[in-house]
Amino acid sequence: MNPDILGVFHDGVVEQIVGAVPGSVALRLNIPYLRKMFAGEGQVFILTLFGCTKFEYTEYGKEPISDIPTIATKQPEILYVTSIEPLVLDCAMGTLELAFKEMEVSLDSGSPVSYEALGAASEKYWSDWEANTRA
Repeated sequence: MNPDILGVFHDGVVEQIVGAVPGSVALRLNIPYLRKMFAGEGQVFILTLFGCTKFEYTEYGKEPISDIPTIATKQPEILYVTSIEPLVLDCAMGTLELAFKEMEVSLDSGSPVSYEALGAASEKYWSDWEANTRA
């Protein structure tokens, strides 16, 4: 899955992080409006980063943090992808820089979600949102 897809998680809050670097890291990402675009109950997506070699959060004006339990307490809110190489996510209070080999996304029900399905759901949500704000 291409890392640029992380931009669809605009306003998603990382509410839990499990794993270790180097290794696999799983993020529990709370983003109800996008999750509602998929069947079944739930509010979160699970992003699993395989072969993760960097997971670093930098709050604005502070030193970078790479300790996963400490980052988890910050609950970063993703706004958008700033850079793909290296992968940098702009968050409400700082930036999250990631390096990994592969990524899988699933619903909180365990059902996998494809890159295409995420993109289509996000595009539909924002098209509907724009149409409703004009009405």
